[in-house]
Amino acid sequence: MTTLTPDSVRRTEELKKRVLKGAALLDEMRPGWREKINPDSINVWNVRNCPLGQVYGDYYLACIDLGIQDDPTYGFNTECSGVGIDGSPCSCRSDAATLNILWKEIL
Repeated sequence: MTTLTPDSVRRTEELKKRVLKGAALLDEMRPGWREKINPDSINVWNVRNCPLGQVYGDYYLACIDLGIQDDPTYGFNTECSGVGIDGSPCSCRSDAATLNILWKEIL
């Protein structure tokens, strides 16, 4: 069982805001996008199975079309430097898993 800490709750809320921002962008730019997504195959680390990949066919082509230039603030991907601020491993793996769950929840 995963223990929720105040930091993990805050991080999940931040990621949820990003997913909602991304969903709002898709609502504006690609009405009907939800019908194109298979929730069982969502994977933000896969250019074809991430939400944008499923809607547009390719994550990078979608970024160009939407004008977001691989911007993680829309919840379509993670910020990954490989190392956290304090030198510990970054949180990109857990962020990706959380983003996958959050995208499934809003469909």
